[in-house]
Amino acid sequence: MLTFAPVINECDLYSTEDFTIQLTEEEFEKYGHLKDKYFGMLFKKNSEDYVIGCCDICGCKIDSCFREFEDCDDTLVKKIKEIINTKII
Repeated sequence: MLTFAPVINECDLYSTEDFTIQLTEEEFEKYGHLKDKYFGMLFKKNSEDYVIGCCDICGCKIDSCFREFEDCDDTLVKKIKEIINTKII
């Protein structure tokens, strides 16, 4: 799960361990609207290929879906990739 703290440009990631990431102002503006979203990954069947994204906590909304993050070197995306590569793959 992702939780953003707007006053200090932080993002908390909750997995088997908790991580707090300091984001640049640009990164916070890019991802800050994702308040109370789950981050997740979709794996290609029988493969280690995956995409990273987020989805709504409440799946009952009419527009609920998985939204893929663009592949980039942002702090948030790097940390999520690190979690995937050390905890999942």
